[in-house]
Amino acid sequence: MIRKKSSKRPRLKARKPIPKKNVKRAAKNFARAYGSKERVEWVNAQRCVSCLGTQYPRQNHHVITGGTGRKSDYRHVVGLCWHCHSYVHSMGELPYRRPLSDLIPIAERTEIKWQLYAKQRGLVG
Repeated sequence: MIRKKSSKRPRLKARKPIPKKNVKRAAKNFARAYGSKERVEWVNAQRCVSCLGTQYPRQNHHVITGGTGRKSDYRHVVGLCWHCHSYVHSMGELPYRRPLSDLIPIAERTEIKWQLYAKQRGLVG
């Protein structure tokens, strides 16, 4: 009689799948880059700082980079309509031949306005 070898192999312990996103790190990076959700909504409610229009939805644009593909902090954010925002990223300049350096003082004024708004509303940020 020929004895067959057991075909049962020891089962490996099932592993947990690797999470796709580190939730804590994502929340920390959002807070650093955009401040708060209230601040993002407030910036999006403002007029486009380039064309002064309100017909297109606004987006938060970081005026300077944080270096090595990292977004800078929330103090360097301005609101641009999606048209001007996509133009800046594709052409490297603002529409109407305005230099991007014009946005730095605007970002500083935006931060001051946000601080006043947040203080009046009792918001943190």
